[in-house]
Amino acid sequence: MTFYETPLFANIIYLVLVAGIWLAVLAVLQPGTGALELLVVVAFSIVGLSTLVLQFSYWALLIILVGAVLFVIALRKEKPELWLALSALAFSAGSSLLFGIDDEGTAVHPFLAITVTILTVGYFWLAIRGIMISQRAAPSIDPTRVLGQIAEVRAPLDPVGAVYAVGELWTARADTLVDVGERVTVISADGLILKVEPVEDE
Repeated sequence: MTFYETPLFANIIYLVLVAGIWLAVLAVLQPGTGALELLVVVAFSIVGLSTLVLQFSYWALLIILVGAVLFVIALRKEKPELWLALSALAFSAGSSLLFGIDDEGTAVHPFLAITVTILTVGYFWLAIRGIMISQRAAPSIDPTRVLGQIAEVRAPLDPVGAVYAVGELWTARADTLVDVGERVTVISADGLILKVEPVEDE
């Protein structure tokens, strides 16, 4: 028996597959430099090549695809918790049942499968769910909410300084010099920089 025919090899490939799934869902939520996507391709390529020496179940592969569909549904739901949990369970079940050796059934050790399933559910619940919630949350800094408000100058506007408005300190710009302590009106926002003008004396 060669190493490729042992349960150890199948368990290693199983871990590579799970790592690829973890990275894939993260890459969907946080696309960036392409590093995550490259790691996903490498992981899935290794798993794909392993099927040349390992038996695999088409039914288990179908379960993994169901997990992917459930994850896509979770992305579209306002409350994704149930769909994320179902997706994690489907990914875990499918990946743990995917590989076999001869006619001995699944090659993944039950203890390893249970442990990885718990970790996967935790990863989806804590990390993936946390990212989704943070991405959907309203920005904590929203300059538009101070438009029209009266602010107090905290650093001279010459032409850029700082003003205090709605309980926060903001960078601000004015067309004329405005000294500390004077009041200004917020008339517009350019990114996170407020455009202000002095309050006219009544």
